[in-house]
Amino acid sequence: TAYRRQRQMCIRDRFCAQESELGRDHVFEYRMIAADGRTVWLHDSVRLVKDDDGEVRQLHGIMLDITERKEAERKHTIHMHYLQTMNRINQIIGTAKHVENLLSSLLEELLSALNVSRAFILHPCDPIAESTQIFIEHTSRKSAALKTQTTIELCPQVAESLKSALASSTCVESVSYTHLRAHE
Repeated sequence: TAYRRQRQMCIRDRFCAQESELGRDHVFEYRMIAADGRTVWLHDSVRLVKDDDGEVRQLHGIMLDITERKEAERKHTIHMHYLQTMNRINQIIGTAKHVENLLSSLLEELLSALNVSRAFILHPCDPIAESTQIFIEHTSRKSAALKTQTTIELCPQVAESLKSALASSTCVESVSYTHLRAHE
């Protein structure tokens, strides 16, 4: 939006003015919204040109588009997070003495790694079944936990979510469990 673009320019200009007043060359990176709506990362390097009395007379600078570098850094960070998570999961598998401890520790790790509020294992995990049971569950402190061995009715929305998750070769980031109905 125009407001966001104007606000970003204001922050950048304020920083540049502050550093110039202090007589310091400066380098900074920031995001801008391009005219076509894309987010563009820029690297500004500014050198102050002073007169014989030390007064700033000109600013010489260069502005570089570093969007590709920022995207590569973002992908690298995600990949490192993945590798660290896999390492922790390998450690959990290697040290677990009982299946229940293994599954519990894995769910704890998944809560943290995926930054979700609830992780659980359903059995059977069959979208055409009428119901399933929560075998084991972990929740963040903010979420209310369902009891283990709770039977869950597989309404069409939940069955569809299970089908999507089972068909995916990658982690399914958004599965809605708002339609879960527990049978006591």
